[in-house]
Amino acid sequence: MPTSTPYNVVTLSATAYDAVGNPMPLSLQFTRTTEIGAAGAVGWTVTATGVAPFVAASSTAMTFNGTGKVATGGTGNIVMTLTSGATTPQNISLDLSSITQLASNSDMSSNTDGASAGSLTTFTVGAAGDITGIYSNGYKQPLGQIALASFANPSGLMKAGGNLFQASPNSGVANVGVPDSGGRGMIATGFLEGSNVDLAQQFTNMIMAERGFQANSRVITTSDEILQDLVNIKR
Repeated sequence: MPTSTPYNVVTLSATAYDAVGNPMPLSLQFTRTTEIGAAGAVGWTVTATGVAPFVAASSTAMTFNGTGKVATGGTGNIVMTLTSGATTPQNISLDLSSITQLASNSDMSSNTDGASAGSLTTFTVGAAGDITGIYSNGYKQPLGQIALASFANPSGLMKAGGNLFQASPNSGVANVGVPDSGGRGMIATGFLEGSNVDLAQQFTNMIMAERGFQANSRVITTSDEILQDLVNIKR
């Protein structure tokens, strides 16, 4: 907020949303009502008006202290009378507590916590198993959380077909909880399957096994040929 010109007017445009997601264009007009005194306290009148078909006429007073911080009137409500959309009137809460009064040009900007109607487009899974939905209107909404189970003896789990296992008296009771807590692992996203083996060593072992099989097969072939020669000599 500027302080250079006495009784100046600053206008800020913003967009609010009603209960069903209809956009409501707003115009906030800040009018300074007092001159800058020695104490530094400056008074403003904030008037909110809506752009048709949304009508609003609400104002509140706010003051800044000597350090440029909001002293009073930083929060309040305005009431918009709607001619279409959600049920009228529509209450909107204003939070102006972060505005500062400085000797410079105005660089105010608005931020709203509402949005138009949207549909789920994708989702993400965090390391703690939290599932977050991402909607077409840019909003992110928690959808749920994946739980993990740990066992006192994982080797005691019984195979249940495929890559599934089930608890057994040898494995102990499942201890279900949040991932990355209580000794449970984290959730890794974007991977089909992870492996903790050394691929280079495994390929080396495979080649050694293949060569060993070839050598053994040649020994058997040589033995067969020698036996065949002995049979032919006897004849």
